[in-house]
Amino acid sequence: MIIELSYQKNCRDLGGLKTLEGKKIKNKRLFRSGHLHRVNEHDIELLKNLKITDIVDFRSEKEFIHKGNVILEGVTYHNFPTLACDGSSQEKGSNEDSNLLSFMGKERNGFVYMTNLYAQIVTSEVGIKCYQDFFSLLEQENKVVLFNCSQGKDRTGIAAYLLCYALGVVKADLMDDYLFTNIAMKQKIRELTPYFLKQKGTDESMLPSLYDVFSAKREYIESALKAIRDNYGSVDSYLENVLHVDREKLKKLYLE
Repeated sequence: MIIELSYQKNCRDLGGLKTLEGKKIKNKRLFRSGHLHRVNEHDIELLKNLKITDIVDFRSEKEFIHKGNVILEGVTYHNFPTLACDGSSQEKGSNEDSNLLSFMGKERNGFVYMTNLYAQIVTSEVGIKCYQDFFSLLEQENKVVLFNCSQGKDRTGIAAYLLCYALGVVKADLMDDYLFTNIAMKQKIRELTPYFLKQKGTDESMLPSLYDVFSAKREYIESALKAIRDNYGSVDSYLENVLHVDREKLKKLYLE
Protein backbone atom coordinates (compact mmCIF):
# COMPACT_ATOMS: atom_id res chain seq x y z
CA MET A 1 0.00 0.00 0.00
CA ILE A 2 1.37 3.42 -0.99
CA ILE A 3 1.73 6.06 1.72
CA GLU A 4 0.59 9.25 0.00
CA LEU A 5 3.29 11.76 0.92
CA SER A 6 3.34 15.04 -0.98
CA TYR A 7 6.87 14.78 -2.36
CA GLN A 8 8.09 11.22 -1.69
CA LYS A 9 6.19 8.91 -4.06
CA ASN A 10 8.00 5.70 -3.13
CA CYS A 11 6.85 5.27 0.46
CA ARG A 12 4.76 2.19 1.07
CA ASP A 13 3.57 -0.39 3.58
CA LEU A 14 4.75 -3.98 3.07
CA GLY A 15 1.64 -5.17 4.87
CA GLY A 16 -0.59 -7.58 2.98
CA LEU A 17 2.11 -9.43 1.06
CA LYS A 18 1.24 -13.13 1.20
CA THR A 19 3.54 -15.98 2.20
CA LEU A 20 3.90 -19.55 1.00
CA GLU A 21 2.47 -20.70 4.33
CA GLY A 22 -0.81 -18.90 3.70
CA LYS A 23 -0.12 -16.00 6.04
CA LYS A 24 0.53 -12.34 5.25
CA ILE A 25 2.67 -9.48 6.53
CA LYS A 26 0.89 -7.42 9.17
CA ASN A 27 -0.27 -3.97 8.14
CA LYS A 28 1.46 -0.86 9.50
CA ARG A 29 4.53 -2.62 10.87
CA LEU A 30 7.08 -2.45 8.05
CA PHE A 31 7.47 0.55 5.74
CA ARG A 32 9.94 1.18 2.91
CA SER A 33 10.66 4.60 1.48
CA GLY A 34 12.96 6.97 -0.33
CA HIS A 35 14.44 10.04 1.38
CA LEU A 36 12.16 12.06 3.62
CA HIS A 37 14.02 15.36 3.86
CA ARG A 38 11.38 17.30 1.89
CA VAL A 39 8.32 16.28 3.86
CA ASN A 40 5.91 19.06 4.84
CA GLU A 41 3.71 19.46 7.91
CA HIS A 42 0.94 17.36 6.39
CA ASP A 43 3.41 14.54 5.67
CA ILE A 44 4.81 14.70 9.19
CA GLU A 45 1.34 14.29 10.67
CA LEU A 46 0.71 11.34 8.36
CA LEU A 47 4.00 9.72 9.41
CA LYS A 48 3.21 10.32 13.08
CA ASN A 49 -0.08 8.49 12.64
CA LEU A 50 1.82 5.42 11.45
CA LYS A 51 3.25 5.12 14.99
CA ILE A 52 6.75 4.43 13.70
CA THR A 53 9.21 3.48 16.46
CA ASP A 54 12.40 3.37 14.39
CA ILE A 55 13.73 4.83 11.13
CA VAL A 56 16.61 2.98 9.45
CA ASP A 57 18.59 5.05 6.96
CA PHE A 58 20.82 3.07 4.58
CA ARG A 59 22.49 6.18 3.16
CA SER A 60 26.06 7.18 3.90
CA GLU A 61 26.97 9.86 6.40
CA LYS A 62 27.80 12.15 3.45
CA GLU A 63 24.31 11.78 2.04
CA PHE A 64 22.71 12.38 5.42
CA ILE A 65 24.75 15.55 5.97
CA HIS A 66 23.84 16.78 2.48
CA LYS A 67 20.10 16.10 2.65
CA GLY A 68 19.22 15.04 6.19
CA ASN A 69 16.17 13.02 7.20
CA VAL A 70 12.83 13.65 8.84
CA ILE A 71 12.98 13.97 12.63
CA LEU A 72 9.92 12.62 14.42
CA GLU A 73 9.44 12.98 18.15
CA GLY A 74 9.77 9.66 19.95
CA VAL A 75 11.25 7.87 16.93
CA THR A 76 14.74 6.35 17.14
CA TYR A 77 16.95 7.08 14.14
CA HIS A 78 19.54 4.53 12.93
CA ASN A 79 22.16 5.11 10.23
CA PHE A 80 23.19 1.73 8.78
CA PRO A 81 25.18 2.65 5.63
CA THR A 82 25.50 -0.06 2.98
CA LEU A 83 28.53 1.45 1.26
CA ALA A 84 32.00 2.46 2.43
CA CYS A 85 32.71 6.16 2.84
CA ASP A 86 36.47 5.91 2.36
CA GLY A 87 36.46 6.52 -1.38
CA SER A 88 37.39 2.92 -2.14
CA SER A 89 34.08 2.18 -3.88
CA GLN A 90 31.66 3.89 -6.21
CA GLU A 91 29.56 5.41 -3.50
CA LYS A 92 26.20 7.02 -4.13
CA GLY A 93 27.50 10.43 -3.22
CA SER A 94 26.29 13.53 -1.50
CA ASN A 95 24.99 15.01 -4.75
CA GLU A 96 23.67 11.98 -6.60
CA ASP A 97 22.31 13.80 -9.67
CA SER A 98 25.59 15.51 -10.60
CA ASN A 99 27.63 12.42 -9.73
CA LEU A 100 25.89 10.57 -12.55
CA LEU A 101 28.26 12.29 -14.94
CA SER A 102 31.29 10.79 -13.25
CA PHE A 103 30.64 7.28 -14.56
CA MET A 104 28.00 7.55 -17.26
CA GLY A 105 29.18 7.33 -20.85
CA LYS A 106 27.39 7.04 -24.18
CA GLU A 107 26.87 3.28 -23.87
CA ARG A 108 25.00 1.44 -21.10
CA ASN A 109 27.45 2.33 -18.35
CA GLY A 110 24.54 2.98 -16.01
CA PHE A 111 23.34 -0.61 -16.37
CA VAL A 112 26.82 -2.03 -15.72
CA TYR A 113 27.27 0.26 -12.74
CA MET A 114 24.00 -0.84 -11.17
CA THR A 115 24.52 -4.58 -11.61
CA ASN A 116 27.99 -4.27 -10.06
CA LEU A 117 26.63 -2.10 -7.25
CA TYR A 118 24.01 -4.65 -6.21
CA ALA A 119 26.59 -7.45 -6.07
CA GLN A 120 28.91 -5.22 -4.08
CA ILE A 121 26.28 -4.25 -1.52
CA VAL A 122 25.38 -7.82 -0.52
CA THR A 123 28.97 -9.09 -0.37
CA SER A 124 30.97 -6.18 1.05
CA GLU A 125 31.87 -6.06 4.72
CA VAL A 126 30.01 -2.78 5.13
CA GLY A 127 26.90 -4.03 3.37
CA ILE A 128 26.78 -7.23 5.38
CA LYS A 129 27.18 -5.31 8.66
CA CYS A 130 24.38 -2.98 7.58
CA TYR A 131 21.89 -5.77 6.96
CA GLN A 132 22.98 -7.64 10.11
CA ASP A 133 22.15 -4.55 12.14
CA PHE A 134 18.89 -4.09 10.24
CA PHE A 135 17.64 -7.60 10.99
CA SER A 136 18.86 -7.44 14.58
CA LEU A 137 16.66 -4.37 15.08
CA LEU A 138 13.67 -6.03 13.44
CA GLU A 139 13.96 -9.00 15.79
CA GLN A 140 13.22 -6.79 18.80
CA GLU A 141 9.70 -6.73 20.22
CA ASN A 142 7.10 -4.08 19.42
CA LYS A 143 8.89 -2.42 16.52
CA VAL A 144 7.25 -0.41 13.75
CA VAL A 145 10.09 0.26 11.32
CA LEU A 146 10.47 2.53 8.32
CA PHE A 147 13.64 1.91 6.31
CA ASN A 148 14.88 4.14 3.53
CA CYS A 149 17.77 5.29 1.37
CA SER A 150 17.89 8.03 -1.26
CA GLN A 151 15.31 6.86 -3.82
CA GLY A 152 14.02 3.83 -1.90
CA LYS A 153 15.06 1.70 -4.84
CA ASP A 154 18.43 -0.05 -4.48
CA ARG A 155 19.68 -0.29 -0.90
CA THR A 156 16.11 -0.25 0.37
CA GLY A 157 15.03 -2.57 -2.45
CA ILE A 158 17.60 -5.19 -1.48
CA ALA A 159 16.65 -4.89 2.19
CA ALA A 160 12.95 -5.30 1.38
CA TYR A 161 13.64 -8.30 -0.85
CA LEU A 162 15.74 -10.05 1.81
CA LEU A 163 13.22 -9.25 4.54
CA CYS A 164 10.25 -10.49 2.56
CA TYR A 165 12.22 -13.57 1.50
CA ALA A 166 13.02 -14.28 5.15
CA LEU A 167 9.31 -14.00 5.97
CA GLY A 168 8.48 -16.48 3.21
CA VAL A 169 6.70 -14.14 0.80
CA VAL A 170 5.73 -15.73 -2.52
CA LYS A 171 8.71 -15.31 -4.89
CA ALA A 172 6.73 -13.69 -7.70
CA ASP A 173 5.50 -11.08 -5.22
CA LEU A 174 9.07 -10.44 -4.06
CA MET A 175 10.00 -9.32 -7.55
CA ASP A 176 6.73 -7.44 -8.09
CA ASP A 177 7.33 -5.40 -4.93
CA TYR A 178 10.86 -4.59 -6.05
CA LEU A 179 9.78 -3.58 -9.57
CA PHE A 180 6.86 -1.49 -8.28
CA THR A 181 9.40 1.25 -7.61
CA ASN A 182 9.42 1.99 -11.35
CA ILE A 183 5.90 3.37 -11.08
CA ALA A 184 7.01 5.73 -8.33
CA MET A 185 10.18 6.76 -10.20
CA LYS A 186 8.50 7.86 -13.44
CA GLN A 187 8.07 11.44 -12.26
CA LYS A 188 11.64 11.58 -10.91
CA ILE A 189 13.04 10.58 -14.31
CA ARG A 190 10.82 13.08 -16.11
CA GLU A 191 12.06 15.85 -13.83
CA LEU A 192 15.71 14.83 -14.07
CA THR A 193 15.94 14.39 -17.85
CA PRO A 194 15.95 18.09 -18.89
CA TYR A 195 18.29 18.94 -16.01
CA PHE A 196 20.66 16.17 -17.05
CA LEU A 197 20.73 17.25 -20.70
CA LYS A 198 21.72 20.79 -19.71
CA GLN A 199 24.94 19.57 -18.10
CA LYS A 200 28.18 20.00 -20.01
CA GLY A 201 29.25 16.93 -21.95
CA THR A 202 25.83 15.27 -22.04
CA ASP A 203 23.57 14.41 -24.94
CA GLU A 204 20.54 12.24 -25.65
CA SER A 205 22.67 9.17 -26.35
CA MET A 206 23.38 9.05 -22.60
CA LEU A 207 19.72 8.93 -21.60
CA PRO A 208 19.53 5.09 -21.58
CA SER A 209 22.19 5.10 -18.86
CA LEU A 210 20.24 7.69 -16.93
CA TYR A 211 17.10 5.56 -17.11
CA ASP A 212 19.09 2.48 -16.09
CA VAL A 213 20.37 4.22 -12.95
CA PHE A 214 16.94 5.45 -11.90
CA SER A 215 15.05 2.26 -12.70
CA ALA A 216 14.53 -0.96 -10.79
CA LYS A 217 15.45 -3.80 -13.11
CA ARG A 218 15.05 -7.52 -12.65
CA GLU A 219 18.69 -7.94 -13.68
CA TYR A 220 19.86 -5.81 -10.73
CA ILE A 221 18.26 -7.87 -8.01
CA GLU A 222 19.28 -11.03 -9.87
CA SER A 223 22.88 -9.76 -9.79
CA ALA A 224 22.65 -9.49 -6.01
CA LEU A 225 21.14 -12.97 -5.73
CA LYS A 226 23.83 -14.45 -7.99
CA ALA A 227 26.56 -12.84 -5.88
CA ILE A 228 24.94 -14.33 -2.78
CA ARG A 229 24.74 -17.80 -4.30
CA ASP A 230 28.29 -17.64 -5.69
CA ASN A 231 29.76 -16.57 -2.35
CA TYR A 232 27.50 -18.18 0.24
CA GLY A 233 25.70 -21.04 -1.50
CA SER A 234 22.10 -19.83 -1.28
CA VAL A 235 19.93 -16.98 -0.04
CA ASP A 236 18.80 -19.19 2.86
CA SER A 237 22.41 -19.79 3.88
CA TYR A 238 23.19 -16.08 3.53
CA LEU A 239 20.31 -15.13 5.82
CA GLU A 240 21.12 -17.77 8.42
CA ASN A 241 24.91 -17.95 8.43
CA VAL A 242 25.98 -14.48 7.26
CA LEU A 243 23.25 -12.12 8.43
CA HIS A 244 22.32 -14.37 11.40
CA VAL A 245 18.60 -13.89 10.87
CA ASP A 246 16.13 -15.66 13.17
CA ARG A 247 13.44 -16.26 10.56
CA GLU A 248 11.00 -17.95 12.94
CA LYS A 249 11.15 -14.99 15.30
CA LEU A 250 10.56 -12.58 12.42
CA LYS A 251 7.54 -14.59 11.32
CA LYS A 252 6.05 -14.51 14.81
CA LEU A 253 6.53 -10.75 15.00
CA TYR A 254 5.40 -9.67 11.53
CA LEU A 255 3.05 -12.30 10.10
CA GLU A 256 -0.61 -12.97 10.73
